[in-house]
Amino acid sequence: MRGEPVAADRTQRQPQVIGIDLQRHVDAERLLTRRGMRAAVGLHRLDLQRMVADGELDALHLPDQFPVGGGDLLVAFAGYVADR
Repeated sequence: MRGEPVAADRTQRQPQVIGIDLQRHVDAERLLTRRGMRAAVGLHRLDLQRMVADGELDALHLPDQFPVGGGDLLVAFAGYVADR
């Protein structure tokens, strides 16, 4: 008899996504990837929101000081990426 598939337990993992202004923090990718964080570099805020909606990232938390206008390039660092 086969049991029900067991979903991965994510309660122990907390998503960590940090948005960084690409122009002011040119070495942010190198610094944070050394901490074992995955990087999505040069993405616009709306692209990151789409990634969350598509399940590519588990969560998105960007500081409010980032402008919403077009052309805002961000470096987003995700602690982990959602399982596909």
